[in-house]
Amino acid sequence: MRTDTLLYQLFLQLPQLLFALIGEDTAKSSGYAFHSVELKETAFRIDGVFSPQMADGTVYFLELQFQRDTQFYSRLFSEIFLYFRQFPLPEDWRAVVVFAQKAHDSGLPNVYSDLAARLHIIHLDTLSDDVFARHPLDILQLLTLPEDIMLVQSKARMAIERANTSAAQKSITIDLITKILVEKFDHISFEEAYTMISATLSDIEKSNFYIGLREKFRVEGKIEGKIEGKIEAIQETTRNHIQAMYRSGLSTETIAHITNLTIAEVQALKPSDVK
Repeated sequence: MRTDTLLYQLFLQLPQLLFALIGEDTAKSSGYAFHSVELKETAFRIDGVFSPQMADGTVYFLELQFQRDTQFYSRLFSEIFLYFRQFPLPEDWRAVVVFAQKAHDSGLPNVYSDLAARLHIIHLDTLSDDVFARHPLDILQLLTLPEDIMLVQSKARMAIERANTSAAQKSITIDLITKILVEKFDHISFEEAYTMISATLSDIEKSNFYIGLREKFRVEGKIEGKIEGKIEAIQETTRNHIQAMYRSGLSTETIAHITNLTIAEVQALKPSDVK
């Protein structure tokens, strides 16, 4: 799973996620622009920089770490101070470090102890369900869950429900969750991911993924009419889709759960070459 790319998209689309992570007012995100910064004459790249729109604001550096690296903190502070050399000095700064697992954190070396107060370190695998119950942190949780299709589907649907504050917010959430599902489960197509999260047809047609893929799906013959109105999320999962899920090893019960069809309806579409 291309976690780094997905995480960048999460923070780009939902900048309030940073402030939710560090326990600050998410409304602050409206005063920041998020971007990835490449530092000249080096191989360093800062994962993300939240630049304040006001002159006296705090710059937040974001680093996402999904593997153990004993040189991580040296690289982090090298990037930050090189940034200060190439860009105007901010009024203040903080570094937010997100580790997928606590085991990935080798610990802050003593030589950097004076900078500890400027660090906000987060280990995703230690956050409680209560923390992840707040949107948009619930979307971030999807990246940390085991590849249990039922569990991920349930959490994804809850995240969609929590994003119902506005049509635009819901559309962004659907796009991000679909990307996560497709990357997390190799055998799931975009259409099946939309079906899993039970997004309405109206929601899907407004999403960036659907707009970009609609013509491609039409040309490939992947969009067909509904079958008995069972699925309102997207044009019905076709016979070919269900047969592909069977061949990928999914059980009848799992396919029925994903598609919202009955066991009998799914079994009727089972390919003859699958036992």
